[in-house]
Amino acid sequence: MEAIVNIDDVASWLKRWEGDIPHLYRCTGGRVTIGVGHAIDTPDDAVSLPFADGSGARPPEQDVRDAFSRVLNAPLPTNTPARSFARFTAFTMDGADRDALVRNDIDGFATRIGKDYPDFPSWPAPAQTAVIDMVFNLGPAGFGKFKSLIAAESETST
Repeated sequence: MEAIVNIDDVASWLKRWEGDIPHLYRCTGGRVTIGVGHAIDTPDDAVSLPFADGSGARPPEQDVRDAFSRVLNAPLPTNTPARSFARFTAFTMDGADRDALVRNDIDGFATRIGKDYPDFPSWPAPAQTAVIDMVFNLGPAGFGKFKSLIAAESETST
């Protein structure tokens, strides 16, 4: 695949609009999440992440599993701000690790988009950023519903 827009630029864009939360929280879609919208599907997935407690030590696996469950089942409304979930966990993930997660997510989205739309790397950088943002928020299937947008972008890149 040809080069895509600068991943750091896309990460900055997403952080600006999505936020960058250092602790587990539940997104508006109901999924346990961390950082810049990185969904964590299972307690095992949470355990695999590099969390640290207040002293910088890695928390025991069971504590991570328990925090995942508390956040998932927190008696809070759907649109509760992410910061409200901090009370359900005693550990966080540092900025460098959250940056690595979002960069990896962006790279995965760009790869997926490039497979579905082979001319994606030739699209202008603002269009690539917008599409990655849309896939980030809607998923590949959700983005695929924007047939006219995709067709128009494909026409302008040739």
